[in-house]
Amino acid sequence: MVRFVHYNSMTTWQRGRSTCRENHHDLVAVTSSGINSAVRGLVAEGTSVWIGLFKDAWEWSDGHDTSFRSWVDGGDSDGDCATISMESRGFWTAKDCAAKMPFVCEGGLKTRKTLVKIQMFTTAPPNPEVIIEQLSNQLKTNGVSDFKLSWKRGKDGTIFQRAPTCDKKKPQFDVEVVCSEVVFQLKKKERSSFF
Repeated sequence: MVRFVHYNSMTTWQRGRSTCRENHHDLVAVTSSGINSAVRGLVAEGTSVWIGLFKDAWEWSDGHDTSFRSWVDGGDSDGDCATISMESRGFWTAKDCAAKMPFVCEGGLKTRKTLVKIQMFTTAPPNPEVIIEQLSNQLKTNGVSDFKLSWKRGKDGTIFQRAPTCDKKKPQFDVEVVCSEVVFQLKKKERSSFF
């Protein structure tokens, strides 16, 4: 299922496209009447939003190739960037790309993956679920939300490896040393100094 994200901030077509490409996929490519209806449902009555169509023989900014169009009569001649205009009952109009209006992006938020190597000194076999829960709680305590933690498994499916495959540090006590790697997926809008 394709996700659409509506931004209310007033911006130019180019700035909207940059925001979409940085945080999602691109400005929405309205390639069917179903997508057109879905995007229209996000737009307030009497307003318009940028979509990913621009005039260079009217191409989609993400490279989609489709013949679907939903122009208001004569609506493709007044500018070089396309909008869905609720002033025109949800049909498309062309506007000057420098005009400022809200925009709709296609795709959910991009995620950033970080691999975190951990080393533990333990007297009992580690419980992966408990450790993930503890790490999750620590992240939430530090104000991080919308993340996913998972263990990176070895080729044989194992999570933990015995030392000395980790660091070559010697423990000070008579304990077993194990190490593993946690995959930390964070939605791009979040900023974390935890890892």
